[in-house]
Amino acid sequence: MTEAPTVATKELKILPLRDTLLLPGTVGSLVAGRESSLAAIHAAVDAEEDIFLLAQQSADIEAPLEADLFKTGVVARILQVLKLPGDTLKILVEAKYRATYDQCNQGAYLTATVHPVKDLASDVDLLKRYRTLLTHRFNEYTELNQTAHSDAVILLKSIENLSLYVDMMAAHILNTVSEKQKIVEMSSLKDRLKYMITVLSQEIEWLNVEHELRHTVKADIESDQTAYVKEKRLKAIQKLLNQDDNTAQNDLKQLRASIEGLPLDSVTRDKLLSECDKLKQMPAASSEASVIRAHLDWVVEVPWTERSAVNLDLENAQQALDQDHYGLQKVKDRILEHIAVQVKCQGNVKGPILCLVGPPGVGKTSLGQSIAQAMGREFIRIALGGVRDEAEIRGHRKTYIGAMPGRIIKAMKRVGVINPVILLDEIDKIGMDFRGDPASALLEVLDPEQNTQFNDHYLEVDYNLSEAIFITTANTTEIPAALKDRMEMICLSSYTEAEKLNIAEHFLLPKCIKQAGLADHEIKVSKPALQAIIRSYTREAGVRDIERLISTICRKVTQKTLSPQSKSSYAVSARQLQHYLGPPRYERDQALEMDHIGLVHGMAWTSVGGALLTIEATLFPGKGLFECTGHLGNVMKESMKTALSLIRTRAEHLGIAAKHFKTFDMHVHVPEGATPKDGPSAGIAICTALTSVMTGRAVKQGIVMTGEVTLRGAVLKIGGLKEKLLAAIQSGATVAIIPKANEPDLVELMDILKNRIKILTVDHIDEVLEVALVPESSSKVVND
Repeated sequence: MTEAPTVATKELKILPLRDTLLLPGTVGSLVAGRESSLAAIHAAVDAEEDIFLLAQQSADIEAPLEADLFKTGVVARILQVLKLPGDTLKILVEAKYRATYDQCNQGAYLTATVHPVKDLASDVDLLKRYRTLLTHRFNEYTELNQTAHSDAVILLKSIENLSLYVDMMAAHILNTVSEKQKIVEMSSLKDRLKYMITVLSQEIEWLNVEHELRHTVKADIESDQTAYVKEKRLKAIQKLLNQDDNTAQNDLKQLRASIEGLPLDSVTRDKLLSECDKLKQMPAASSEASVIRAHLDWVVEVPWTERSAVNLDLENAQQALDQDHYGLQKVKDRILEHIAVQVKCQGNVKGPILCLVGPPGVGKTSLGQSIAQAMGREFIRIALGGVRDEAEIRGHRKTYIGAMPGRIIKAMKRVGVINPVILLDEIDKIGMDFRGDPASALLEVLDPEQNTQFNDHYLEVDYNLSEAIFITTANTTEIPAALKDRMEMICLSSYTEAEKLNIAEHFLLPKCIKQAGLADHEIKVSKPALQAIIRSYTREAGVRDIERLISTICRKVTQKTLSPQSKSSYAVSARQLQHYLGPPRYERDQALEMDHIGLVHGMAWTSVGGALLTIEATLFPGKGLFECTGHLGNVMKESMKTALSLIRTRAEHLGIAAKHFKTFDMHVHVPEGATPKDGPSAGIAICTALTSVMTGRAVKQGIVMTGEVTLRGAVLKIGGLKEKLLAAIQSGATVAIIPKANEPDLVELMDILKNRIKILTVDHIDEVLEVALVPESSSKVVND
C-alpha cells in the first residue's frame, strides 16, 4: 500500500490537517468541522474518489491557502463517515501512498493534480542491514518503554514489506506533525530507515536517563515510607497507653455539645449528631474522618444567633454618613428610612437589598462601608468581578476533594454575626460558562422571601440570611432581568464640578496631605488651583483622577521639603500647576467656538460619565450612495438611515432638490474610530449635520444637542441627561438642545445649570434646525 508504481496522476480533493498526519499504510480517524473540509469530504464520497491529506504549516490558520500547506502529503481512501453534533464529521481513512502536487485550485474547497511519489532505488543488501539494525533498536526501545503497545510490536514483526514496515513503525514512534511530515517527504527508503534508526537511538538514551531517575526516586520514597511506618507504630503505642485518647474524646464531646446548641430543626440536628457519632468510630487519620470533621467544624463555626448592636439613632446615623461622603442624598435617605422603620417595628425588619449603579469613582464601594458604620453593623465586601463558577456562591459538595463553602457562608463566618452589611461588588461583571451561572445562584441570596433558608452545597443546612443587608454595586444596569428585579436600584450619577470641588477641598486634600507625610501648614492648595485641576486635567464622572493629581502635588512638595533650600510652607496656585502636573491635558473644544457646515456636537452617555460626540457630514458628486463610519453599532447606523429618510421626505420643505440625492454621495463620520459608539440619542445631531451639508447652512457655534428622531420628525426622550449636560458644560458649550419629554429631569439639575448653559427643549426636528442652523443664505452647497 505504500508504493504507487502503477498509480496515474489524477485530480483529488484536498483535506488540510491540523495537529495530525497519517503515514502510508495506517488507518486512522479524523474530525472535520471547517466548511471547506466538510465540502471536500462530501465531494470525495459522492464521487467515490480518494482524498489528498496535506498537513498545515501552522495549526492556527483557519482557512488555509496553498502557501499554508506542505507540498507533500498522503493519498487516502475514505472508509467510513460519521456525523457528529455541531456540524462536524468524523471519518475513518486508510492512508495509501505518498504524493505531491504542482498547484492548488481554489473553490469551495482546495483541489490539486496529484503525482504519486515512488521510492528511489537502493542497494537491497544495504537495506536488509538497515532493517536488522532498526529491528534491534526497536526491540531495545520496547524493553525500556513500558507504555509501548504490545499489539503494535506484534504487528510490526509480521510485516514483510520494508517500506510499510518503516512507515508503520514511524506512526507508532513519532509524536509531532513536523516529525511525521519529515518522513513523509523522504522519497528514499534508505533515508527513512536511517532517520528512524537515529530517532530510536535518541529515545533509548532518554529512556535510560528516565529509568535511572525513577530508580533514584523509588529509593527515596521507600526511605520515606519506612519513616512513616515507624511514626504510625509510635502513635499506636501511644494510643495503647491512652496518652492522646482523652484529648480526642474531649474534642468530640465539645463538638457534639456545640451541635446540640445550634438553633436547628430536629431532622437536621439528628443528621449532624449521626455524623458526629460516625466520626467517633473512625480512625483519626482516615481521609473520610477529616472530611466529616471539616464539615462539622464549618457548621459549628458559622454564626447562628450572634448579632451586632444596631444603631437606631437617626441623628448619629446621618452624621456618620455625611462624615465620609458628600452628596449621594438618595442613598443616605434610603438608609435613614430603613433605620426609622426598624425603630417603629422594634427591629423586626428584613434587611433591604440595594443596588448602587453609577460610573467608576463616585463612591459606591466606600459608601457600603459608611452605611455599615452608620448602622453600627459589621461590614464585609465580596468581589464578584470575573466570577464564573456557581460553586463560588453555593459552595462545593463536601464529597469532592478540596471542597469548601461558597463566598456567602465564608463571609458570614469571617464577620461572626448574622446581621452584617454585605457588599457584593461589581455584580454586573459576573459571567457564566460550563461551570454554571453565578447570577442564577444569587437569586436565592438576594430574595428576602427565599434567603431565610439559603442552602449552601457544602453545609447542607438551611441558613438564615434575612437579617443581613445586601448592597450590590454596578457600573451599568446590564444585569440579568430576574436578578435585577430582586434589587432596589439607586442610580449614582456623575459628580458636578461644585461637588468635585467640595470633595477635593474637604476630603481628598486632607487625605493626600496626610499620606504624603506633610503637616497642614507645609502646603496650601488654593481653590482656583483645585478648580483648574478639575477643568483642565480630568475628564471623569468620579474623583479618582483628581485624588491622584492632588497626591502627585503633595509628593512633590514632600520632596522639596527635604531639599537643602526647602521653605517652611508651599502655596500651590492655579498658575503653578504646570510646574507640578505638566501642561493641561484638556482644553476647550475649539470647534464649538466657530460656525461649521456639516459638523455637529452631540451629547453621549457612557459607563464612565458623559462625553461630547462630534458628528461630521460631507457631500461630493456621485451616484446617491450613503456611507457611515466611526465604529458604529447597529442602533446608531439605523439612526443615520432614519435621519436620511426624514431629510428626503422633507427635502422640498428644506429647499433641497430631489435630484441631488441621486447625483451626490454622502458620508457621515463619527471621529475616534477606535471607540465603539451606539444608541439612538444622536438622531437629531445626525439629522442636523446632514441638513447643514445639503443646504450649505452652517451650524451655530456653541450648540450641542441630544435626542432620538423618528421618521415623522418627532424628538423622543433620552437617558443620562445629567451626565450629558455636565460634559457639555465642561467642554464650553453655551446652548444645549434636548427633547421636551426630558423637561421633568431638569428640576433636579437647576442648581447645576444655573447661569452656565442655556437649555432649549424641542419636540420636532423643525425646531432643532431653526435653532441650530444659521439663517438661510444665497450660497448653498447643493442648490446652486
